[in-house]
Amino acid sequence: MKKALFVFFILTCMLFSDDNYFSHDLEDLHLSGQQKEAFENILKHHRDEVKIYRKRKKESEKLKQNLFLEEVFDKEKFAKINDQVSSFGANIEGNFLYEIHQLLNAKQRKKFAKDVEEWEIE
Repeated sequence: MKKALFVFFILTCMLFSDDNYFSHDLEDLHLSGQQKEAFENILKHHRDEVKIYRKRKKESEKLKQNLFLEEVFDKEKFAKINDQVSSFGANIEGNFLYEIHQLLNAKQRKKFAKDVEEWEIE
């Protein structure tokens, strides 16, 4: 029953997700019940962080547009805006992967690593 609920959860997330986070099969990881629960919590927190990132990225795009409309284009300010957004995204990604790394055993990490690029923030 728990396995069926987990599969239902995954399918529901895929259906309502604006991200393609479940394009790879988590069943291949053979997570224990405790790991599944922890993974769900990590993923929920990650999705919340990604929403914040996307909001910041959208705001930064507006700032960059405004910079471009100025009489003199400030390259340093432009670079600073890009760096801040990139750094924020990298921190989110790093924290997520760190938590997943701590959760999985060596065999699971090897399987997860094959699809790690699918978890990158875009």
